[in-house]
Amino acid sequence: MFGGKAAMRRGLAAGKALELMGLNRLVSRASNSLTAQVACLFRSLHQFSQKPIIRQLFNAGLRLSSLVAKLLLTLYMGRYLGLSEMGTYGLVAAYVAIAIPLLGLRLDYVVAREIVDVQDLPLTVKMRDQAVFYGLNYLLFAALALGATLLWPDVVGGKVVLFAVILAVSESTSAVTSGNLIALKQPILSTALFFVRSALWVFPVIGLGLFYPELRTANFVLGCWLAGVLFSLVVMVIIWWHLPWQAAFATPVSWTWVRASVKTCLPIWLGAVGAAASSNLDRFVVEYYLGRDFVGIASFYGSFLVAMIALLQNGVIAFSYPRLVSSHKQSDREGFRQESYKMLVQCAISSAIMALVIGVVVPWLGHAFGRPEFADHAPVLWLMLLGVWIKSLAEGLYYVLYARHQDRAIWLGNLLLLPIALVTSVVGVGLSGFAGIGYSAVACAIFIALWRLYWVQQYRERTS
Repeated sequence: MFGGKAAMRRGLAAGKALELMGLNRLVSRASNSLTAQVACLFRSLHQFSQKPIIRQLFNAGLRLSSLVAKLLLTLYMGRYLGLSEMGTYGLVAAYVAIAIPLLGLRLDYVVAREIVDVQDLPLTVKMRDQAVFYGLNYLLFAALALGATLLWPDVVGGKVVLFAVILAVSESTSAVTSGNLIALKQPILSTALFFVRSALWVFPVIGLGLFYPELRTANFVLGCWLAGVLFSLVVMVIIWWHLPWQAAFATPVSWTWVRASVKTCLPIWLGAVGAAASSNLDRFVVEYYLGRDFVGIASFYGSFLVAMIALLQNGVIAFSYPRLVSSHKQSDREGFRQESYKMLVQCAISSAIMALVIGVVVPWLGHAFGRPEFADHAPVLWLMLLGVWIKSLAEGLYYVLYARHQDRAIWLGNLLLLPIALVTSVVGVGLSGFAGIGYSAVACAIFIALWRLYWVQQYRERTS
C-alpha cells in the first residue's frame, strides 16, 4: 500500500516536472520571440533614423526646442524676476554674445575646414594647436576684464564681469568644439550638445523658481546656464577621450600655421565682431544713461527679436541659401534670380507677420504679468520691430552676397555697422531717452540693408 502511494507521488512529481519543463520551453520560446521582435524593432528604428530627412528633421527639432526653451525663460523672467535682475542677465548675455566671435580671432573658421576627413594624430594635433591658441586668448581676455574692473569699478560691475568672463570662455569653447563636430560629420551630436548648453538648463530654472521664490534671481539663472555649458563640455571630453592626446601634446605647436591661419581669418573676424557688437552694445549704452531697470526692459524686448531672426533663418533662409549657392555654381542666372526674389519676399512677409504678433502680444504680456513697463514703452518695441523687419531683408541680401562669394562686402559692411550703431545709440539715448535704442535699431537696419543692396547691384552691373 505504502509502495503504491510512493509510486503515485513519484508519478505526480514526474508529471509536474514534465509540465514545468513544457512551461519553461513555452516561456523560453516566447522570450526568444520577444527578444527577436525587440531587436528587430531597434534595427528598424536605427535604419529609419539614418535616413537623411529624418536626421534633418531631428536636427531642426532640437534647434526649435532650444528656441522654445529660451522663449519660456524670457516669459518666466518677465513674470517673476525684477527688472534689475533681468538687466543683469541681459548685460551678461550681451558680453557673452560679443566675446564668442571676439575670442580666438575666428581660427575655428580655418580649423573646421582643415580637419574634414582627417583622423587620429593629425586631427588631434590640429585641435591641440587650436586649444592652445584659444587658451592664450582666454587668459588675455580674463586679464583685461580684471583690469577694467579695477580701473573703472563704477562702470564695470564686478559680479557682471565675473559671470561674463566664465560664461564667455565656456561658451566660446563649446562653440568651437561644436564647429569641429560638424566638420567631422557629426551634426546631430553637435546640435544635441547645443541643446544641452542652451536649453536643457532652462527647465530646472523655471521648475525650481516656481516653487522656491528665493531662487528667482539673475545669479541662479546664470549659475544654471554655466552648469549647462560645463556639462556639455564634460560630454565633449568623454567623446574625444580616445584620441591620441598624449602624442599630440608631445608634438610642438605649429605657430607658423597658427599665424598664417589667423591672417586668413582676420577680415572674417573683424566682420563677425562688428556684427555681434553692433547688435548688443545698446544695452551698455542704456545701462550707462538710464540704469539697470531699462536694460531689463530692453532685454525682454530683445529676446523676442532674437527669436524672430532665428525663426526666419531656420524657417526660410536655411532652405533657400543652399539653392542659391547651387544656382551660382551652375551659372544659372535665371534660377538664381528667382530664388533670390522668392527668399526676399518670404523674409519680408514672414517677418512682417511675426512683428505684428509680437507688437501686440508683448504689451499685453506686460499687463498680464503685472509689469506695466513692458506696455508703457511699446512704441520703443515697435521701432525695434521695424528695424528687425528691415534687417530681415538685409539678411536675405547677405545670403545673396554669400552665394556669390562677395565676402569683402559682407565683412566690411558688418565692421562699418559698429561705429554707426555706437553713434546712433549714444546720440539717440542721450537725446531721446529709452526711445533712442529704437531709433538706433531703425538707422542701423537701413544702413546695412542699403549697403548690401548696393553691392548686390554692383555685381549685376559687372556681370551684365
